[in-house]
Amino acid sequence: MINSNLVHKGSEPSDIKDLIQDLTVKKYTFRIIPEKITRMNNGIKYYYIEAECKDSKVIINAYGREAEELFKQVHSSSFFGK
Repeated sequence: MINSNLVHKGSEPSDIKDLIQDLTVKKYTFRIIPEKITRMNNGIKYYYIEAECKDSKVIINAYGREAEELFKQVHSSSFFGK
């Protein structure tokens, strides 16, 4: 299992978009896509998705601004249109 934690990479919105596009191109199937962003006990926004491809599973965790961008990318009409 691979765990990609976007907050520690200091990611930008374009990094998140590129990551989602890369997983889509590599034929990952998105298994878990929560319908809303949650807030942790300390008030920070949190969002995650899970994707699988053959024997590989990826969990992408994002916090704060990155959580908002990840949510936006996976809930866009272009994402579901693929």
